[in-house]
Amino acid sequence: MINGYSNIVFGYSNIVFGYSNIVFGYSNIVFGYSNIVFGYSNIVFGYFNIVFGYSNIVFGYFNIVFGYFNIVFGYSNIVFGYFNIVFGYSNIVFGYSNIVFGYSNIVFGYSFVINACTLVTTVYLFLANA
Repeated sequence: MINGYSNIVFGYSNIVFGYSNIVFGYSNIVFGYSNIVFGYSNIVFGYFNIVFGYSNIVFGYFNIVFGYFNIVFGYSNIVFGYFNIVFGYSNIVFGYSNIVFGYSNIVFGYSFVINACTLVTTVYLFLANA
């Protein structure tokens, strides 16, 4: 558990609260600001998120998430792979059990999309997998 400021944390049962977070590995929970988190049981709350791998749940802002049990809530989302559920904004989601709700969606994998702004590729894959 690390609490504040210019955090760079490497290994094990990480819980990090605030500021310039970079966290590498294991039971990560990171709360706020310039987050980059690498691996394992990630839960990240807010700001310039980039999260790499495993049980990802990411809440908000400039999200880029790579892989595994992804659930991402809000803003400039790009999510790559696996049990994706993405809620809101400039979504680009690639692969597997995608459920995407709101705004500029581009989805490749296995889709369910509710939105006014999906691209033709997404609609084709949505209809093909229905």
